[in-house]
Amino acid sequence: MFFAKLTGSICLITACTLYSRLIFLQYKRYIADLNQIYQILYRIRGEIAYSRSPLDDILYHIRNQFPEPFHTWLSNLMKQITLRKFTKFDSLWTERITEDLNTIRLKPGHRMLLAEFGQHLGSIDYETEAGTMQMVLERFKTEIQKEESTLKTKNKLCNYLGFMTGLFLVILLL
Repeated sequence: MFFAKLTGSICLITACTLYSRLIFLQYKRYIADLNQIYQILYRIRGEIAYSRSPLDDILYHIRNQFPEPFHTWLSNLMKQITLRKFTKFDSLWTERITEDLNTIRLKPGHRMLLAEFGQHLGSIDYETEAGTMQMVLERFKTEIQKEESTLKTKNKLCNYLGFMTGLFLVILLL
């Protein structure tokens, strides 16, 4: 009987700890996804500022450099731009973010920054557009740095909470 309780206790503590690690790894993946989005936006801004290519050409060239769901997002955006199936570009941009990047579960502030980047595409002259996009990129990078700065703390917190939750459940069940 004692060994069954001991084995159950160890399994419960291990399960809670591993679940908390899973939560932390999801958060770490979220930060990696934010960095991918930043890279996409940075490349779009660079291509617009230097080559002044049309947006559908830019999306065509950069879409294969990124994994899913970003590849799908850029491909769908490119197709809709090519087919001219939109009335306002910023509404198309926001719609594609909502539909194609829903697996990332962007926080509202990050979603708003991403949508703001799309509001400035093709709406003004190249210099003003590039400056405005650079400003949004800097704010996006600041948000990523804020998220990364909490990474170490959240790692410890997840580890402690997972272990303590498992220990609490063991005490509760014994």
